[in-house]
Amino acid sequence: MKNWKKALLVASVLTLGAVGAYQPSYAASNATVSQSQVHLQGATMANGIANDTRTFAIDNNIKVVDVRFPNKFGFTVAGHLYLPANFDANKKYDAIVVSGAFGAVKEQTSGLHAQELAKRGFVAVAFDPSTNGESSGEIRDVGSPEIYTEDYSAAVDFLGSLDFVNRNRIGALGICGLSGPAITAAVNDVRIKAVATTAMYDMSDSIRNHYNGSYYTPEQREAVKAEMAKERWEASRYW
Repeated sequence: MKNWKKALLVASVLTLGAVGAYQPSYAASNATVSQSQVHLQGATMANGIANDTRTFAIDNNIKVVDVRFPNKFGFTVAGHLYLPANFDANKKYDAIVVSGAFGAVKEQTSGLHAQELAKRGFVAVAFDPSTNGESSGEIRDVGSPEIYTEDYSAAVDFLGSLDFVNRNRIGALGICGLSGPAITAAVNDVRIKAVATTAMYDMSDSIRNHYNGSYYTPEQREAVKAEMAKERWEASRYW
């Protein structure tokens, strides 16, 4: 248990510079993972990444697989499944679900964290939140904490459907704006046995109280709510 938590903490202190440091690689990492090992209804798994646009230094000892899985809101969540070096499908691995930062995709910092966790012996899935990246959603880039929270549980559903994952040892790592949904998911979904965050940013609290503890007055909060209502009217024309 100590080693598991230590690995989460090691990954959580990685630099978030991977979001902006563009170092593309197009060499797909193939992995021998059978589609028959995916039991979750609606989930798919492909060997390797067809178009690899990850923005961080890639460790070729870590195999990566394109995956898709559903959440209960009807979205298809896109992810990259990272497998430890010398992966053996007959073993049972501890696993971790990873997402964030807010507005980022799996080819960026969450993928870097997942790769580092895989280097430490974990199966890890980095995923695009619903409506972002390659995940589905007709309305794009929606900031929805409740849907993001469900995405974490859906990722747990997916990992738990794999024969080589120990269902009783699945954790979650939330990065920046996706930290709040990761913690909320862990509070309500007892299948998540450990949770860690890096550069934690509580979106819900920030929207209500202003960023970095500079709290709104009651009048300012009402003005923000009025502006949000106005923006909702404008956005509704496109829904």
